[in-house]
Amino acid sequence: MPSPDDEVHGRELRGERWDGADLRGRSFSGCTFRDCTLTGADLSRARFEGCAFLGCNLSNAKLANASLQDVTFESSKLVGLDFGKCRRFLLSVSFAECDLSYASFAGLDLRETSFVDCRLRDATFAQSKLARAVFREADLLGARFERCDLREADFRKARAYAFDLSDNQVKGARFDYPGVLGLLAPFELDIEV
Repeated sequence: MPSPDDEVHGRELRGERWDGADLRGRSFSGCTFRDCTLTGADLSRARFEGCAFLGCNLSNAKLANASLQDVTFESSKLVGLDFGKCRRFLLSVSFAECDLSYASFAGLDLRETSFVDCRLRDATFAQSKLARAVFREADLLGARFERCDLREADFRKARAYAFDLSDNQVKGARFDYPGVLGLLAPFELDIEV
């Protein structure tokens, strides 16, 4: 593990086990984390710039004032993370094939963010800016979208989403059948197909 004052640049960190580790204030740029475990790690005030997390587990990590700039998460487990506690300035992330169940994205500007083929069960998107976000093939069972900007968001092939159209901005959002039927759930209609 890097010492507290280390700034790590351009390294591939493979198979590191930092469960519950104190990584507060550390800085990582251009690093690839491959098959690393950071469950419950304290990443408060840590800075990640141009980094990729591949096959990692960051479940229940603490992100208070963490900086995530141009960070990619692929095939990673990110259960219960509160991304709303990250530094909002320059927050830019993308997700592919990740488990983001119980994660919170409340109040964040996530325009054009990709959540492709991700599990977002019971995730919270309250007052989030998600214009042009991509949720293609995402599992959104129990995900809450409240007062969100979802204009031009892509929900094609997403599963199990249900949210109130009148509570969110949805102009130009893309949906497909049968997923779009979930948008009618609040009306308690009897739909025959």
